[in-house]
Amino acid sequence: MKTSYKMKHSLKYLLVLVVLLTINTAISAQQNVVKWGLDGLIKLRFDFEYERALTPKHTVALEVNAIIPRKIPLTYRAAFDLSTVGGSSYAISIDKSNWFVAAVLPQYRYYVTKMDAPNGFYVGAYLKGKWRKLTIEGNYHDDNGVNIDASIIGNVNTYGGGAQLGYQILIKKHFSIDFLLGVGLDHHRLDLSFISQDIDADYQTWEEKLNETLAPIPILGKRFKFDSGTDFLKAQFNFLFPDFRFGLSVGYAF
Repeated sequence: MKTSYKMKHSLKYLLVLVVLLTINTAISAQQNVVKWGLDGLIKLRFDFEYERALTPKHTVALEVNAIIPRKIPLTYRAAFDLSTVGGSSYAISIDKSNWFVAAVLPQYRYYVTKMDAPNGFYVGAYLKGKWRKLTIEGNYHDDNGVNIDASIIGNVNTYGGGAQLGYQILIKKHFSIDFLLGVGLDHHRLDLSFISQDIDADYQTWEEKLNETLAPIPILGKRFKFDSGTDFLKAQFNFLFPDFRFGLSVGYAF
């Protein structure tokens, strides 16, 4: 939690720095570049970036990307027969799903070549805030008479940062092609909520069983935290994971 707290505040400070530097250099700035990320097309993601030169070697940039909220074309039906092992038959269905992703990445770049920024080879640093939300609605029923309509709401909040390097070329002083690679470390927080109006569901018992099942898992087991009530079961999981960045964008400099 402390790692996530520090990353959140580092992201805020860098955002403020980017804004202040942009305002202070409004008159003397040599170059601005507005870019569109081509790599986002693979994920059907809108990816935009603004970069501003502060000096012939230093620039700051702000990247914003998002996957517009949309329905996932997912319809799932599965039936399981456990009667041969002393269990019962049950079925699970997923009727509809929705997905949303948004991210903000402040960046600093230092251009190491003889050409003035924002042209040539550069090294730099970035911070990242990323937010994802998944909503699933479905049904569970078995041959014991249990029939539950339920919703699962999942949120994954990510804060991180790292180093990057790349090369940006300006064609005829106005058209840009920017390629970058980066590596960093992210802190992820996963929140899942299972919500149902079924009055027979014993979520407190489910919570106890989940704790008993997951607790023995080395390292990861103790990171799961659960909370339950009369109509819900919530789970939380925090973990660190390496981040690898790849970017390819085209833009216009002015």
